[in-house]
Amino acid sequence: MKKPNILNNLNILQKVTIEENNTILFFFGDTPNWNKKEVIKDVVNSDDFYEVIEINFNFDYKDLTRLYWKIHRYIGEEFFIEFDNGKINIWEGEISDNEECWGTFDDLEDEILIINYKKYNVQKSSQDWKNDYENLRKRYYSLYKKKKIQLDDFREKIKSELKEKIEKHLEQKIKQKRNYINSDNFTEEDVNQVISLALNDLHNGVRIDLFTEFLYNE
Repeated sequence: MKKPNILNNLNILQKVTIEENNTILFFFGDTPNWNKKEVIKDVVNSDDFYEVIEINFNFDYKDLTRLYWKIHRYIGEEFFIEFDNGKINIWEGEISDNEECWGTFDDLEDEILIINYKKYNVQKSSQDWKNDYENLRKRYYSLYKKKKIQLDDFREKIKSELKEKIEKHLEQKIKQKRNYINSDNFTEEDVNQVISLALNDLHNGVRIDLFTEFLYNE
């Protein structure tokens, strides 16, 4: 079987520009779109250049512009270009020789006719690095905010459950004291025992021992 001719080696579309002479430049790198991805990949050793695929299309300017805007929406995605017999196909996913693993972008046509192409590398500018940093910073704070909201919700659930359990054990304790010593007064030992019972309830479906400090710090 003929090995597919995949033009790019770096797998993530970083940016795309439209040029004169019916040309679109595809800039590939290894930095994902952190705003789209739930999982942040390790890019500590990120390449300091873009791999550029410059393609001259057999389109009029209107069709070229339409294609450009379709491609533009996939910046940050895993994206690769296959060339065969004067035409290109654009695929989604990790670069692989196994065509069964390739995905498609539904709004991109198959077998797009081109005039020619060339490949070269371009060094990242200081602005490129700044943009990468800003995107990562925004993603970090977005995740931090999301996790903080989840923790706050969990905390409220814990407090509510703990309150119910303590009230239940307090009621039981009050009944016991009324039956035996005819008093509703609690000693410090009584209170500690009630709290201990609530925290160690075998039917408790949520771990609360690590969060009980919230109850007493407010």
